Amino acid sequence: MRAEDINSLESESGVIATLIHHPEFYYYSEHLLPGHFTNKENGCMYAAITRLVTSEITNIDAYNIIEVLNASEATRKLAEELQVERVSEFIEMSDVLARGTVEELDLPMADRSSRIR
Repeated sequence: MRAEDINSLESESGVIATLIHHPEFYYYSEHLLPGHFTNKENGCMYAAITRLVTSEITNIDAYNIIEVLNASEATRKLAEELQVERVSEFIEMSDVLARGTVEELDLPMADRSSRIR
């Protein structure tokens, strides 16, 4: 997965949903940064999930995401805006967007980027 392929809300949500269900996939997308996400909420959730994964926490739930966001002055306000309920709702719906393999995660983005060029 390349940073330039994360350029739509659907792709961004798919990456986050996949990491919620398969946090170990983070190690295949380490070069992505929160700033690559066009939606600030998605970027912050990505940052929170990657911080959890790199701390060897694999239980990605709304509480853990909000706690990580609350731990940083830079994202504390966003944690208040997101709230546990909104993150929980996203997580409940995430199984529809999540990919089951790294190859599946790369495929839709690679197809779309080749059509754009």
